Amino acid sequence: MRRRRMCYRGNPSGRPANAGPGSRLIQRAEPVVGDRRPARRSGGRWSIDRAARDNTAGGTLGQTAPRRRIPAWLTHRMTKPLHVMNGLQVSGVTNKSTNQECALRRFRLVKTGAATHLFRMRIRKVRAIIGAGLFTGWALAASAMDVASENAFDHEHAGWADLLIRVVDEAGRVDYAALQADPSALHAYLRTLARVDNETYRAWTPHQQLAYLINLYNAQTVDLIIRHYPLDSIKDIGTLWRGPWGQPVVSLFGKITTLDNLEHKIIRPLFAEPRTHFALVAAARSAPPLRREPYRADRLEAQLQDQARRFLLDPTRNTLNIDAASVELSMVFKWFSGDFEESAGSVEAYVLALLDDAGRERLAGRRLLIRFRDYDWSLNDSR
Repeated sequence: MRRRRMCYRGNPSGRPANAGPGSRLIQRAEPVVGDRRPARRSGGRWSIDRAARDNTAGGTLGQTAPRRRIPAWLTHRMTKPLHVMNGLQVSGVTNKSTNQECALRRFRLVKTGAATHLFRMRIRKVRAIIGAGLFTGWALAASAMDVASENAFDHEHAGWADLLIRVVDEAGRVDYAALQADPSALHAYLRTLARVDNETYRAWTPHQQLAYLINLYNAQTVDLIIRHYPLDSIKDIGTLWRGPWGQPVVSLFGKITTLDNLEHKIIRPLFAEPRTHFALVAAARSAPPLRREPYRADRLEAQLQDQARRFLLDPTRNTLNIDAASVELSMVFKWFSGDFEESAGSVEAYVLALLDDAGRERLAGRRLLIRFRDYDWSLNDSR
């Protein structure tokens, strides 16, 4: 860096005592090692106090031009030698006006470049915002498509169907030991059921809703058993105050509920379908058997009717003597007699409706004697 030194011709070391108005000012530059004079702070802003001699109007040496305020980021440029500023070749004798002109030109160029750079940065920012918005919109659309594909519920319940074929025999008994050894398929199906939200459920048909709830009840009952297996009866689960049907194990519409609430607060009051008592399993030998197929909306009516008739005509659960016009019914008909009476007028009329035409003709005009048999709560284990 070079320091400029102001002197008079013939006296490089200083100002002569008789310097007059006509004296000529010479600018010399001499090398100074490590000399870097910082800008001085004045009036709250950074500026450079550059002494200027006014020789155009014949002023005396020592008069200073008005201080020009220059941004701090430009001060390092203003302290460079004059001949490297803005590419101007200045040598020999010059005056203050040339120096100021060079500085102002440099200042304007730098200021214009800064404005151009700021404009370009704003353009890039706008482009970035637009690009981010487009990418976000695309990502949200892709996410919505993924969610829609995940929420596409399988109303054929294929996962539950494969599992039922493997672990349920013809009599409706369940191989709980095999399920306990590998419960991954059962848990995957339960997670599929748990992902259904209330809004999706309400968009389904009544048959789709009822099939979903019955399969959920049965699959959760099986899962409850294998979590406590081995055991002799489902009634061994829980406590005296909260039995197996009061355990918070059912995940429904993002909440945890119980089998009791699922059956008595949702299925029974909302659908008023007494045949569901033959479809919902209780994992007991006297309870309705677990079908080897899931309940499906497109076949629900036929499945419920078939399940009710199979339960009534199963001699291990009900005994029907048409010749004697008597019947020993399961306790299911007694526990939920109100549902059967509301549907058919009486339990006897409901039972007669489940018989075939030949059985109803043989009992025509005769009063059916009804008794209830003991209920076997032993686990319906196939082993």
